[in-house]
Amino acid sequence: MPQLFPMNWMILLIMFSMIYIMILMIIYFFPMMSPFISPKIKFYPFFPFKW
Repeated sequence: MPQLFPMNWMILLIMFSMIYIMILMIIYFFPMMSPFISPKIKFYPFFPFKW
């Protein structure tokens, strides 16, 4: 079991990094797509600035 710990750590690190990249993609691309999906919703809850 101890020799398998680095490989499991790398798998967990890759999985968390992929989840983090997916969250960042949702945060960055959903406010750009939201005026096209629903033009009445103009608020951007993830950003303190405007595009």
